[in-house]
Amino acid sequence: MKLTVCAAQMEIETRNVEKNLAKAQAFAREATEGEGCHFLCYPELFLTGALGRADRELFQTVPGPFTDIFCDMAARYGIHIVMGSITEIDGDRIYNTSVLIDDRGSIIGSYRKMNLWCGEKLFNTPGNTPGVFDTRWGKVGIQICWDIAFPEVSRSIAAAGARVIFCPTLWTHDDRYSYINGMKEAEQLRRRIPDVDTEEIFIHTCVAARAIENCSAVILVNGCGKTDILNQTHTLVGHTQVGLPFYGRWKFLAAEERLLTVEIDTELLDLAETAYHIFEDLGR
Repeated sequence: MKLTVCAAQMEIETRNVEKNLAKAQAFAREATEGEGCHFLCYPELFLTGALGRADRELFQTVPGPFTDIFCDMAARYGIHIVMGSITEIDGDRIYNTSVLIDDRGSIIGSYRKMNLWCGEKLFNTPGNTPGVFDTRWGKVGIQICWDIAFPEVSRSIAAAGARVIFCPTLWTHDDRYSYINGMKEAEQLRRRIPDVDTEEIFIHTCVAARAIENCSAVILVNGCGKTDILNQTHTLVGHTQVGLPFYGRWKFLAAEERLLTVEIDTELLDLAETAYHIFEDLGR
């Protein structure tokens, strides 16, 4: 089976829903031109950017106003949409949640980010269930950003039969400093960290590893440009990419605002298992 996947690498202006939504809609139109696509994925928090407790008016329910917009878009264009992620409120709990919508405009399901990053831990609740969903194109998986650093998340998704894995992210060049900035010895520690593009290296390594070790297609979709996180300006890495077994990092973008469109031959995923017997050796 050949599956066409589109990944929207976009600049995200914090709290400017109208501007971000206009970009997301333009990417959806572009994705369905020509041969069209089967799945369109957006970055993490693509409509609002990173939010804090004071931004309660932008928190969403599922279903809710944001999902209604993208259900209409999915039905109009006849594509599955991975809604990057939104800040979901459910009772008194807040989650970083991705929503999967089918090509008829119905919500298939949602996934709550399990591994929270730094500032998210101040008010978000982690999810506890891997994101595995049945679609008419087979099972697909969803994880969010920092989840990709934990091999067991991708493994649980692939072991459940979903070997096409989407990973929306909001990954910045400054992430390596996030935890140490609050320490008394922060300045000294910052000087000791190697002056290399470590976040690019992190992304490229994890995508390649998760694809190869799980005989899976891994689609990481990041934002690009400047964005505000907890009232500080950060530069997003970009580097939206697709990893495949045999290849590792296969197709990718640099830091430009652009749609990445790829055709994935899922027979390659089966061939990888035939060659390496990873899941057979795991007894699954």
